[in-house]
Amino acid sequence: MLSSLNSETGSRRVRFGWLRVVRTVALCSLLSILVPWYAAIFRDFSRQDRYDLLWPIVFCPLWLPYIWVFWGLRPNAGAHAVKKTLAVALVCGFLILVLFSFLLTVTFLDADRQIVIVLALVVLLQVALLLGTIKAYYSMDREPGDLQILLRRLWIPIVGIAVVVIILPNLFFLQKRVPYEASSVSSLRTINTAQVEFARTHPDRGFASSLAELGPGSSGLIDSVLASGKKSEYLYILTTSPPDSQGRTSQYSVLARPLHYGKNTQRSFFTDESGVLRSTTENRAATGQDPPL
Repeated sequence: MLSSLNSETGSRRVRFGWLRVVRTVALCSLLSILVPWYAAIFRDFSRQDRYDLLWPIVFCPLWLPYIWVFWGLRPNAGAHAVKKTLAVALVCGFLILVLFSFLLTVTFLDADRQIVIVLALVVLLQVALLLGTIKAYYSMDREPGDLQILLRRLWIPIVGIAVVVIILPNLFFLQKRVPYEASSVSSLRTINTAQVEFARTHPDRGFASSLAELGPGSSGLIDSVLASGKKSEYLYILTTSPPDSQGRTSQYSVLARPLHYGKNTQRSFFTDESGVLRSTTENRAATGQDPPL
């Protein structure tokens, strides 16, 4: 890489440390966007949610340029190719910085803490990407055609902005819906596990008759927030069948309904002693007749 850059740019050598910084930050930016997104999808993945796997692909104009930057700054790249890649890094970094700063601002108070951390991380990475790109460029010889190289790559933010404008409502919906609904599904599974353990340790009583019995003040099988019946924008209601002739409770059901239907969530959930989770997108309580997850 050193010889190819020297042959194209003259006597001045590029500071390869800054190119490595830009390359590394581009890779970290790609991972910081895609990994949490797919992690949220796979956390409670089911066959009904398989189309959620396509959402990151739909938004590829927002993360695909990072692959371009990572590949363009490979060791055997020429100086002209490096400048083209730095131009891509500059316009892409600026676009994502503006977009994720906006998302961080509007979701800071309402969004889940993990989402806020991810957004803040992406913003910080874009600042590092921009600084590294500028430093790398100024370590090279400037030429009259450098401005044209940058202008020819302005289509990248234009395409990115167009994608955001077209699908932005769905982006906000996913940012809010996925964490809350995934958290609700996880909470219901926690309750099911806790009920099995409670029945095992209380064979004379069977299942617990309330969430409070599963909480810290009693058996300590679920956390205090879930035991209160309200967690992550959902209301949880546990009901049980009447005890049998031996005083054992053998059946229970749990409902999880959005506290504000349509605002941050739109699915209600149902589960019972079978462990099967069911859901509905209608504004009503889910039942045992709704389709399973």
